[in-house]
Amino acid sequence: MIQSRNARAGLAGLLAAAALSACVTASGGSAPAAPEIGFVETRFDPNGPVETTGNVVRAGTYDVPRGLYGMVGRDSVLLRSADMDGYLREVLNRVARAVTAADYTGEVGVFVTSQASFQAVTTPANEILVSSGALDGMASEEEVAFVVAHELSHVLRQDLERGEVMGGQDQTATQLFRIGQAASDLGIRALTVVEGDPEEARKILALRRQISIAVHALQLALENNVGPAWTRGQERIADKAAADMMHKAGYNPLNAAAVFGKLGEAQAQRSAEVDRHLKELTRLTGELVALRENDPMIARLKGAGVSLGGELLAGVTDAVRADPYDDAREREAAFKAYVAERYGLTEPGLGNVASLKRVKEGDTDYAAVRARVELAREAERTFEAALTSSASGEGQAPTMKDSVALALQAISGPGSEAGLPRLVFHRIRKETGDQRRARLNLEAIMAQSRLGPAPVIATAEYFAHTGDREKALELVDRLALRYGDTQVYPVAYDVTHALGDTVEAERILKACLSDVTTQYIRLQCRQRERAHTPEDEEPGFMEKLVGNGADSGDAAADGTDDTPAASEPQEPASGPGFFDGMRDLVN
Repeated sequence: MIQSRNARAGLAGLLAAAALSACVTASGGSAPAAPEIGFVETRFDPNGPVETTGNVVRAGTYDVPRGLYGMVGRDSVLLRSADMDGYLREVLNRVARAVTAADYTGEVGVFVTSQASFQAVTTPANEILVSSGALDGMASEEEVAFVVAHELSHVLRQDLERGEVMGGQDQTATQLFRIGQAASDLGIRALTVVEGDPEEARKILALRRQISIAVHALQLALENNVGPAWTRGQERIADKAAADMMHKAGYNPLNAAAVFGKLGEAQAQRSAEVDRHLKELTRLTGELVALRENDPMIARLKGAGVSLGGELLAGVTDAVRADPYDDAREREAAFKAYVAERYGLTEPGLGNVASLKRVKEGDTDYAAVRARVELAREAERTFEAALTSSASGEGQAPTMKDSVALALQAISGPGSEAGLPRLVFHRIRKETGDQRRARLNLEAIMAQSRLGPAPVIATAEYFAHTGDREKALELVDRLALRYGDTQVYPVAYDVTHALGDTVEAERILKACLSDVTTQYIRLQCRQRERAHTPEDEEPGFMEKLVGNGADSGDAAADGTDDTPAASEPQEPASGPGFFDGMRDLVN
């Protein structure tokens, strides 16, 4: 995998949103020995036709992913485009021509996800996932070839099976899960105990909504930062193997060296984003606690020496910062030195810029889909800004109508078959109290297997949180039938737990920990087990924090008539109120 970082896990991993997101580096350890990859001596013409009949490894021609692992996050919904899918398959076939022998032979799938950050991932299903954010940042075909070849080397060496180093990921994930759950539950509890003070209730409602936004933003920031931790040795071998495959395929590997700088920039941005969201969550929950100074729950917390946003958040920021090997420049220097020593190359060539530019820009289906995805992201940003200003009584633009209008554009016209716009619109509808259309936006993409499993998982969790047991479990069974019981255990637990069936949820965890051999799946189950298990005989943090408070329904607060558009599904209105889904963000 491409991105180098220290071993860690995130909040989203506990929301069935954990995805193999990028190459990572542990602070120590070494990979078990794996057979070396054999390469042909011939150097192919990069401008010649790609003949794959003799390839040991070749791009898969199947249209639907075979694996669930690494494809469960909301932003991991596939961004399907005949133009880009075909282009990536061609590049994969080109770099794979050099391979003569490996542990794995056969087809390797390659797909594009709608993740906005720079991500590339290899899954145990021998599939390479490249984010649209990564493709947006690439300037030449050589950069694409390096990313694909790097991931392909992990497939060939079966690194996922040979060398996962999880470190302290499970403890970090559990802590982050509790942060989000505690912050949201504190807002719920605070609102329920307000009596006869409309002004205080208004302030708490505003903070509660802002907390929900901060939790959601933290989830998305961490969603793509969860994965197995590679050793330094594995990463360096993958970099060198990518250089070898590129050179044999006729590329100048040095034309791809800029990728390392882009990875470093992306990592710095992600770390800063996580840090910012954690600080915002600290500030908001601190304000909420201050408003409830007389609440017996707050008094209990103080008596127990617990300060949400203080001790609870301590150390989390450090957990998402890179280790020394995360210096992208160091990695780039090592890559260049290898290419110079092995192939005598010290300068990049002109590079193939036109081919990638042609697919990314202009009148292509990929460009159309990307445009709809960007509209959806803008709709979500507008929604959050409007929600915050509405709750605080500021009455500032943008408005809820603005966000709905953008979301309707995102699901209409060329490229509207992309899955992310529907998932974003689902969130907008759900959090503004329109549970009917929240569900229908999910159902519009639920059956589209070509988009990956993310829509099905999101729909199953939604049905679970709204109490529709039959539909929720039916979708879990559908996932298990397609991907296998062992891969679905974490999702099955999340859905069952949300339905309130703690006995069955515990049974699923026990089965996972006793039957599953895949380390990452076992880690997912351990995370869930620890997040809901008291650490000692004293009342756990969540019990101290939440007490016996119950949730209360709130009316929709968007201030619009929200008349459905023709492009959005409709049926008779029904469903719970505005904040019935608040716990959904952290459960």
